Amino acid sequence: MSTTLDTFKISDYIQPDIKQQVTYFHVFDDLKNTPISGNILFVTTDDKVYGLGVNSEGQLGLGHNQPVTSQREIQELWDHRVRHFANGFDFVLAINEDNHVFSWGRNAEGQLGRAVTEVLFMRPQNIAYFNDINISQISCGYYHSLALTTDGQVYGWGGNSMGQVGCGDNRKHVIQPILSKLPGDIKIKFIYACRFYSFALSITGLVYSWGNNGNNHLGYNTGGEHYVVSPRLISTLSNVKNVTGSGFKTFFLTNSGELYVCGKVAQEVIDTPRQLAVNVQQLSRDNHYKDVAAIRKNDSIYQILPDNQISRRDGYQDIEDFYAKLLQITYNNSIYLLPLNTDNSSHRESDTSSDESIEVIQRSYVKSKSNTMSRSSDHWSRSTANSSTSSVSTISGNSLPESNSYAILFRNPVLVGSGGFGKVYKVRHKIDKHRYAVKIVELNDFTESQKQKAFREMKVLVKVRSEYVVQYYNSWLEGSVLYIQMEFCSQNLQNILEVKPQEFNRQLGEAMDCVEYLISCEILIQILESVKYLHELNPQIIHRDLKPENILITENVRNGRFVKLCDFGLATVHDRRVHYRTTRQHTADVGDLRYIAPEVTQGQKYNHKCDVYALALIGGKIFDFDIFNLGLPNSPPYSETLSVLNAPVLKLKGTLNSMVNLQWNQRPECSEVLSEYNEWSIDRNILTNDPRFRRTLQYDQDELIVVTITGTMTTCNTCDTLLQLYSYKIALNISARLIRCVKIYHIFDDSMNEKNILFATNDDLVYGLGGNGGGCLGAGHDRPLDTRALIPELCRKSVKKFVNGWDFAIALTDGHRMYSWGAHSEGQLGRAAVRVTGVCHKPEVIAFFDDLDVRQVSAGSQHSLALTHDGQVYGWGRNREGQVGYGDTGAQPVDTPLLIRFPNNAKIKSIYCYNWRSFGINPAGQVFSWGDNRGHQLGHEVSGDRVVTPQLIATLAAADIQSIASSALATYYLSNTGRLYFSGKCDENYEIIPKQIATGVQRLSAGNNPSNVVTIRMNDTIHEVLANATLRDTNFTTFREYYAKTCQVTYHQAHCATTIGNSHDYLDLNERTTVTLVYPSENDIYKTTGHKLGSQVCCDFWTHDNHHYIQMEYCPQNLQNILELKLQVFGRQLGEPMDCVEYFISCEIFRQILE
Repeated sequence: MSTTLDTFKISDYIQPDIKQQVTYFHVFDDLKNTPISGNILFVTTDDKVYGLGVNSEGQLGLGHNQPVTSQREIQELWDHRVRHFANGFDFVLAINEDNHVFSWGRNAEGQLGRAVTEVLFMRPQNIAYFNDINISQISCGYYHSLALTTDGQVYGWGGNSMGQVGCGDNRKHVIQPILSKLPGDIKIKFIYACRFYSFALSITGLVYSWGNNGNNHLGYNTGGEHYVVSPRLISTLSNVKNVTGSGFKTFFLTNSGELYVCGKVAQEVIDTPRQLAVNVQQLSRDNHYKDVAAIRKNDSIYQILPDNQISRRDGYQDIEDFYAKLLQITYNNSIYLLPLNTDNSSHRESDTSSDESIEVIQRSYVKSKSNTMSRSSDHWSRSTANSSTSSVSTISGNSLPESNSYAILFRNPVLVGSGGFGKVYKVRHKIDKHRYAVKIVELNDFTESQKQKAFREMKVLVKVRSEYVVQYYNSWLEGSVLYIQMEFCSQNLQNILEVKPQEFNRQLGEAMDCVEYLISCEILIQILESVKYLHELNPQIIHRDLKPENILITENVRNGRFVKLCDFGLATVHDRRVHYRTTRQHTADVGDLRYIAPEVTQGQKYNHKCDVYALALIGGKIFDFDIFNLGLPNSPPYSETLSVLNAPVLKLKGTLNSMVNLQWNQRPECSEVLSEYNEWSIDRNILTNDPRFRRTLQYDQDELIVVTITGTMTTCNTCDTLLQLYSYKIALNISARLIRCVKIYHIFDDSMNEKNILFATNDDLVYGLGGNGGGCLGAGHDRPLDTRALIPELCRKSVKKFVNGWDFAIALTDGHRMYSWGAHSEGQLGRAAVRVTGVCHKPEVIAFFDDLDVRQVSAGSQHSLALTHDGQVYGWGRNREGQVGYGDTGAQPVDTPLLIRFPNNAKIKSIYCYNWRSFGINPAGQVFSWGDNRGHQLGHEVSGDRVVTPQLIATLAAADIQSIASSALATYYLSNTGRLYFSGKCDENYEIIPKQIATGVQRLSAGNNPSNVVTIRMNDTIHEVLANATLRDTNFTTFREYYAKTCQVTYHQAHCATTIGNSHDYLDLNERTTVTLVYPSENDIYKTTGHKLGSQVCCDFWTHDNHHYIQMEYCPQNLQNILELKLQVFGRQLGEPMDCVEYFISCEIFRQILE
């Protein structure tokens, strides 16, 4: 195991027993020469990290910069599952399996990315900027760094005097990561930070470069301009797969084996990449200090000399071996000694026993559940009993009850699927109220191999947390039963395929129309992206069981994505370094026989291309092709009536045919199939004028387009969302790049008549900016915000809508929880405890609704209503006019929600609050109203100016009202037949009983509290309803445009993301809520969202046997411990003055407590 490590002289300083445990190491040069040459960082089997070496700038992370000649523990990196190190000239970065990035060493240029200017940090620390961003790759230059996200974006930081960060200028230092200014929506797959310049390789094989170009080594001539401050395309290169910088020249290797060079060679400057060699198999990576480049050609190693001569170097097995023996550094920043998918050195997938697998799960479970336990006292013990009797965990000394029981945590189980490894149930979590899928695997009758496969699924799901696969939350053992808790998805592809022909009125074998073909292409694209994600992990993951039943369709559409992969019971890790160089091979004959590749059934050596074969067969199902009889190359036209489909279908058939090639090495990669997307799909613009398209997709200019197939939805947006949001002046304070990430937004006036915006992004972060009157933005104060401020209390809560009153706001989440903030003088926040102060500037949950399924919320000036799933209505807040509706009035606010009783116990489907009055509509279209009636706006023929309980508007009982809008003086009611009614003040007169004022009305807007403007749409034009109940044509065609340009507030219309499932699932099309944006265009295909915090949604707290358990972050110290030791640490007696260091540290502590 340690043969490779022994190649490095520095390894002689490692204790032998420790050396035997090393799984991963990184050897790099140091800028100083000492008797011990270089530095080494390494990770052991128990996830501990050590370092030794020169350490001139604290690059070992040991807290000092003195040489170290024996391994020393780097405790800040212990148990962090570090998977990669990268180093610059005087600093080091590390990335772990959770995609968190750590930095340490010298920081004079800001190269540590910590947003501070201190010169030296000699202990590792997480780069906090990336906590909510999924980083997949890191790379270091001399004094700058690059980071690549899973969605193909590039961040840079550090020294930038030559533009090497790529931020658009050459400011000297960039101390915090900043998004590099790549042109358009280019998606990057590899990054290369070289000395003082940088490269990025796109998913399509194009190269972008920036930074120092003094010798034209960036691949183009800049006419004497030595610095390039933004990424620029090297137009003369394509199909590139690797780049390396070597001093003042750069090498590029293409997928076809051609090697190119540019830059300074001897006395010549090559400003355009020139071909240097062909049939090259591999190109080395940049090594910073020693300008040595190497290639592999004809399975031999060659060194590229300074004059570009290529000299063969015998005695080296590969480039890794060449760098180790000649340069004494690790090639490509790392060497793994153990394959990542094996638990021992036998190189067989099935050698690990079930007991060992159980222990792995228990160890993983204990690590996640026991951070609150002190290591020095009670400790979690791992059971080594047989799987049939082992429990989750025990605590020695003080035994705790088994508290993570399935029955304790979940309710309402519904069987939704079953297979060879268990049954899957849809459940609802008793505490957080979210729906989940729980897979239950009975292990009693399983063979050792079957147990292995069951445990493998859990371990793979932990590794691949991504929007491309079903979300993993938790797993645990109860006796002999394994539970795996996952995201719930209501449909799978097989369900869709069974009904798709009927939905589009097509017989099997008939050609599709354009709409069905486009949707089928979108489905295939997302499946390809998901499998591509697995294949591009390092090491790769092969699914091995791809089939329509294992491709899920989620209701929770994010970034336009609705497809997720599941069932990883047969998945395996494919490490190229092992499988291509040894006799090791994957298990034969695994998977569903309908989709299994021939090399798998025949017991041959195989790789990830077996998944590509299965994808082709799935593609045949999606497009209704006989995949083995495609009629190529002389295939007849696909459609006689829609010639626009013929060329794309022919291309698609050719692509699918290549994917089922019996020779796996002739099959394309998923990325290659995706790169030809424009050739086998069709342009959406073809459909926009097609009347069948409008009819099928329920087209409406004011709404998102919704495609419905048996309750499964995918969403598109035909408008330019960037321009749409920028039609609001307040949005001009938000960067265009951030606006592209906006998922929902809400623009409103506050109590000071100032504009405000609250918005949530695709990665579930919530921001606010604006006047902030009354603290309505939830930022912790009531001062104006000229720039966006993060609202941490709402982040990661899946906020789906905002509503606001005069001086407060409410947010409703996907989990039907409500948060409120702002003024509370009238009880409008629904939280009695806040009445003491009368205000709460930060969002907090309204605990009253924790056990209720809230479907809609509406806010008046200072009161609110909430509607539950079963048609019940609750009210709270100001009640002086009876608007809360519980049968009384008075100066005393209602600060806790109260159930409102309706006549005959009527169930309500939609609710409306306006100023000091309230309305509700039942499923029969009957209207109830209550509250302020001084202008007869309630539509009742009653005496008095207040109605304190809901009363039926008798004259509208048979009108089948679908929506209501109100201004300060009047109320308007729209029926399902297009009749518009009015009650209230009209000029100087009053209409006590609702009166019909128009017919043929298509839609009624919702009133906006401060602006009190009501509009309708009639004849596809927006009309404003004037004070005399007449209509004025505004020349606008959409409500959204009208309200944006005239009132500068969002048009309050709900977007429904789920279908109505039964009589209690009510949808209100005019609910005052939030605008929803989705970006499904082809430019957004590769957008992804990190879900680092997603696994913490559930199992943070639970109850068992009168015990309440709360799982929290573990912190080893409290302030009291520090205060007790501080005197001794600084050598000071109580009462003596502090020195400057202690005083400064004390100030920092006090400052953070105040914050």
